[in-house]
Amino acid sequence: VLWHAPVLTQSLEIIGPSGLTALVVFVSCALVHAVEAVRQSRPRPWLVPAVAVALWAVVIVWGAFRMDTIASAPTDRTIRVALVQPYVTVAEKRHPPVALRKEIWNRTVALTRKARSPKPDLIVWPEGGLPFQYENDAVAKPFSSREPLRTRLSRRVHELAANLGLPFVAGGLRTQDGRVRNSAVYFSPGRKEAQTYDKRKLVLLAEKVPFGDAFPGLVESLPGASHHAEGERFETFDVA
Repeated sequence: VLWHAPVLTQSLEIIGPSGLTALVVFVSCALVHAVEAVRQSRPRPWLVPAVAVALWAVVIVWGAFRMDTIASAPTDRTIRVALVQPYVTVAEKRHPPVALRKEIWNRTVALTRKARSPKPDLIVWPEGGLPFQYENDAVAKPFSSREPLRTRLSRRVHELAANLGLPFVAGGLRTQDGRVRNSAVYFSPGRKEAQTYDKRKLVLLAEKVPFGDAFPGLVESLPGASHHAEGERFETFDVA
């Protein structure tokens, strides 16, 4: 929920999601420590909570400084970006049936069409916005009434960009060289091939299991764990 207060999330570029999560957990631990210290009449029960407050003060000061630096940076042009959030729950993301995948797709497309006014320069779907594994070569494949849903929707997402007349970027999984990758996929009207950027820093356990390449059974034994391939290069998407 920290995204409601952007000043609290600017530290992500330094300590990352794991560091910010650790600070949140530390606050809870500090409160428990203080309560136990008071109950047991230990000296200085305020010490650990004071450290927690000091750390968050540093985060807030840095966040305010960073946001002011960004706001005051000189710009020669601006672009209008529409953010589409279909609010797909964790339960919906975990092995959804075909009917649910279609429902998520229709929900996201409907919100995207509403976002056309006022006309943005770029539309952004969230990470995991594609409720299927994107196929890079779907457009080149001949149409078949028996093709899998991922092929059909991979083709339709290109058609959506063409019909909207707007470029957009979406997050989703895709397979390359036999390995699944968590990617940002950029669709541009009039361009048959999408650009892709594969995530380079993967979240521990949720996206990468230590020694998962050497011991595939380890990944299967951990509920909810995934093991994706890391991106190998940076990619630039040109917009407006």
